[in-house]
Amino acid sequence: MFPNPKSLKMPPLTCTKLALIAITGVIIQIIGLSLFVFGFFPVKPALPGISGSESYHLPVCDLVGNQSGTTLPSDQLRSLYQELSGMPPLFDRLILMVIDGLPAEFVLGKNGKPPSKQFKEAMPYTQSLLASGLAIGYHAKAAPPTVTMPRLKAMVSGAIGGFLDVAFNFNTQAMLDDNLLGQFFRIGWKMVMLGDETWLKLFPGLFKRHDGVSSFYVKDTVQVDQNVSRHLGDELSRDDWNLLILHYLGLDHVGHIGGRSSVLMVPKLKEMDDMVKLIHSSTTLSQGNDQGRMLLMIVSDHGMTENGNHGGSSYEETDSLALFIGLRNHVLDYASVIQQIDIAPTLALLFGVPIPKNNVGVLIKEAFDSLKEEQHLRALELNSWQLLGLLQAQLSGLPCRNFPCDAFSDHQIAGTSECYHRTEDMLCCLYMEAAALYSSWKSKRGTESASNKDYSSTAAAYYKFLKSAKKFPFVELRDSLYVIGWAYILCWCLLQLLLQQPINSTPILLLLVQILASMLYFASNGTHHKEWIEIAALYYLGMAGHFALGNSNTLATIDVAGAFIGLSSHSTLLSGILMFIITYASPMFILLSLVMYISMKNMAHLVIPEKADAGDLLMMMIGFPCLVPLVVNSILLTAYTVVLLLMRNHLFVWSVFSPKYLYVCATTLCTYIGVFIVAATGTYTHLVLAMRRRKQVPITNNTR
Repeated sequence: MFPNPKSLKMPPLTCTKLALIAITGVIIQIIGLSLFVFGFFPVKPALPGISGSESYHLPVCDLVGNQSGTTLPSDQLRSLYQELSGMPPLFDRLILMVIDGLPAEFVLGKNGKPPSKQFKEAMPYTQSLLASGLAIGYHAKAAPPTVTMPRLKAMVSGAIGGFLDVAFNFNTQAMLDDNLLGQFFRIGWKMVMLGDETWLKLFPGLFKRHDGVSSFYVKDTVQVDQNVSRHLGDELSRDDWNLLILHYLGLDHVGHIGGRSSVLMVPKLKEMDDMVKLIHSSTTLSQGNDQGRMLLMIVSDHGMTENGNHGGSSYEETDSLALFIGLRNHVLDYASVIQQIDIAPTLALLFGVPIPKNNVGVLIKEAFDSLKEEQHLRALELNSWQLLGLLQAQLSGLPCRNFPCDAFSDHQIAGTSECYHRTEDMLCCLYMEAAALYSSWKSKRGTESASNKDYSSTAAAYYKFLKSAKKFPFVELRDSLYVIGWAYILCWCLLQLLLQQPINSTPILLLLVQILASMLYFASNGTHHKEWIEIAALYYLGMAGHFALGNSNTLATIDVAGAFIGLSSHSTLLSGILMFIITYASPMFILLSLVMYISMKNMAHLVIPEKADAGDLLMMMIGFPCLVPLVVNSILLTAYTVVLLLMRNHLFVWSVFSPKYLYVCATTLCTYIGVFIVAATGTYTHLVLAMRRRKQVPITNNTR
């Protein structure tokens, strides 16, 4: 007996309700996606304004925003910078030759060994410059994403970009942050650009002459470079420019077509070597005068994989080249490594302009070996002041009114226990140590008591501070996660003491001690475990605790009585939630503790030089703590699903295999919830602190 179709009436507003549900779902999905994108791919907050004459003074709050000097005419501004810097520019003309996609391994080899024979023979002139000490080369570690636009930004600003720059790379916008080209333009430099049109999009209106080529015709490996080289002879004969940028794309295109082993690779390297020879043998560059010298710098924006691709964070992709030709009398070292962002402050002080405001790079030591001791230390001091100003804006706990670190004047020797209670205290002590040694060296200068040891100690102290300070853009986030992690652990522990059977009180407290001991062990400087191993160990500690609290693979051991604690009436939902909390106390304990693991693990790497960068912190925050539990659980879930399928006709399928599978499914749910809490905590904390930084950043008079 079927009902009459005419008697079936649709409920009123069914379509409207359906539309509202769909719209609500889409909005929730967009909000969730936005939170994930801006949390996983954070846009690093940048200080507004540009560095001016105030960068040559000790940064105090009253001087923040004082950029009146940048409004002076270019000649006066250049003279003012030279007077305030205390060190004359070593060069007044720069040729920046960018060979897109060139791995440093092709020129400097790998692991301290020379490059292979075919690559060495492909660039004989460049190798002769290195061997004779007329050039000094570095493996310049590039931060991901290893694509052109963010790498160019890093080289000219000293700032580390975010992963969102991968998307921006396809629609390059003008660079508004403080950078070297803007500083050069303000002191009256004339600039010429030949090659990748990315430069024209980043710096519109700055070039006196330009001939841009598109980087998206990857099949073109010949004409794209000839369009650059055809102007080279004419430009080298001119004296109406101070900066000449040559950006060759052909080698990168060769890699995309045939990989590192392409038959076109060696001929392309020979072509680039011929261009180096032409530039270096030009009359202007070979004069070698003390004044008016020209510096040729050969760099690559990134490397490439064996297949010729790039964009990731592998060694092959991040191993870029930085080659200085014009810095003389250096011993060839195939293993020298710098950060790519170190190029910006080094070039700024070599050419007598302020270091870009958001720079986190450190001076390349060998570039200043020809300076007098006083000038070398002055360069380190300027780099320290610039980083101190950056830290002042980003670390709320750093002293401001009496900046820098007057409260620590009694601790002239950093290393006392009082100096390391907080990150801000450690930074202050590191800086005070360098400043005290510098003051002592200046007072002894010219006397018999002065020695090279005093100079070396002062320089070492400055480098120690610089290499520590450059790693703190996210220190406030780390400290906040540390506090939140403690709150999660203690609250969960107290909740379990309330809900669990009295006999489980001791195992709960022992589990707390084990978690804290594991955190301290993994955070100690003496351990060198891989992060995924540490997180996997913590995850299995949680699973071991699950059975230590009396749970098993049978449903009979579930504590049903505890599921009704605090309930005045029956509620299936609330009882189920309490039962889940009691049963999975230990695994959730471990997952919540990963928030503290993130902060303590990063705390252990504060002073490790040149190893940690923003990409490492991002991976530690979201990648490993979330991915490892999910992967381990997925493997277990897949394995037990296969076992259950194979044993579906077994005698014990309902008594053994099925209960176990229910536990596995519940463990999967527990893992999802724990991972979501960790990811949401990191994302939300980052967003709150990022917005707070933007509100705290002082507004400056920006003259662009």
